[in-house]
Amino acid sequence: MSIASLCTTTATVENPTRANVTGGYTATFAVDATVLCRIQPMSAAEAVRWGKDADTVLATMYLPTAAAGDITNASEIVVGSTRYEVLGLRDTDLQSRLTVVALMEQRS
Repeated sequence: MSIASLCTTTATVENPTRANVTGGYTATFAVDATVLCRIQPMSAAEAVRWGKDADTVLATMYLPTAAAGDITNASEIVVGSTRYEVLGLRDTDLQSRLTVVALMEQRS
């Protein structure tokens, strides 16, 4: 069974574009890529490791490393109507096959 065959969720990767304004800048997010991935709730042990409290919704995103090229720590991931902030990403098997992305759900 391949990693790609387990990726059944479509997610949109959005990256910020910064524009200078008086006294700072504004960031708007634009779509950079659409990827197939798997998103699962993060375990309590992992949430503690990320230093988040119980009312924060955390998830883990899995995808083939080849599809993860547009994802950075500044990215936002959109799945349906849910928007996630990227907390961090890593090549978990150190063989450039599987990328794991830690996500935190944004609440409006």
